[in-house]
This record gives sequence, structure tokens and C-alpha cells, in this order.
Amino acid sequence: MPGSNLPGMTMYVLLDPRDYSIRYVGETRISLSNRLSSHMHDPRDNARTRWIRELTVRGNRPIIQPIHGTDGETEEYWISWFRDAGCDLVNTLGGGPHHVQPRELVERRVAAIAAKRADGTFKRRPRETKSACRNGHEWTEENTYRNGKGQRICRTCNRERQRARFDWKPKP
Repeated sequence: MPGSNLPGMTMYVLLDPRDYSIRYVGETRISLSNRLSSHMHDPRDNARTRWIRELTVRGNRPIIQPIHGTDGETEEYWISWFRDAGCDLVNTLGGGPHHVQPRELVERRVAAIAAKRADGTFKRRPRETKSACRNGHEWTEENTYRNGKGQRICRTCNRERQRARFDWKPKP
């Protein structure tokens, strides 16, 4: 159920330790300390991570607090509520478990790609157009497989890595 505060979910806010202003609203199933840790180590670049990096450079870290008495309100509700109350939130999207993009935005992107394909200007990702791996082995059906992330893997290179890994003997 998109955007619902399911059982076991905790709604929380991140506070700026300098002035105790509410800067972020979220929901989690894990403990608040683990959630804060994952925010602190998030490698992405967005408004939340830039704000957290700004704090850590100055020797601070956000304060995480649960929102008590949520009575099933959604993350979107609380983001809207705190924004309406004048909080300068760093939430980039409206919230929810999968941060679903608005249907119109998705439809515009799909239409733009379809138009580029129709007029021949759509380009595949550069890696997909290469004919050989970085070691010069051809990307043939027999020599290629895809890992769980969908990336192309060269079977010859993988075999050589595995041989080197398991044939290695420590020096006496």
C-alpha cells in the first residue's frame, strides 16, 4: 500500500543540532540508531546528504527523534504538515516507501525516449556499444553473461580472475 504507515514502521525527524530545527522527515522499519547511521554513510548526492555532510564537516551530526502519535498518517502527510508549519525540509520528494514519481513525469520521459528512437538520436549507454571488454576479449554470447545488477561480465576475464585467486599460494 504505497505511502501508508504500515505496522512496524516508525516515523521520525532529523533535527539540526545547531538550532534544533526539523530538516528531514522519514519512516523506517529498522532501529532509529541504525537509520541515522545509514543516513550518515549514504554516498548519494542530494539535499539531505549535502546537509548531513555540512554538519559532519563542522563536527556535528543530526539528531533523530521519533514522531509520536502518528495514528497511521503517511510520510507524505508529515512532510506536507511540517512544510506547511514553515520547516525548511531537505526532503526532495513527497515521501513514501518507493518515492513514486508523478505519472506525468514518467509519461514525459517515456515519450521523449520514444521520440528520440523514432528520429534515430537515441543513444545506448556507451558500455553497451563496445565490442570488447577492457582486456580485449570480444563481447560474444558465449563469452558474456549478466550479473544480478544486469552488468555485462566477460567470462574469460572472470575465469582468469578465479584461477589467479585460487592458485595463489602464500610464500613460505
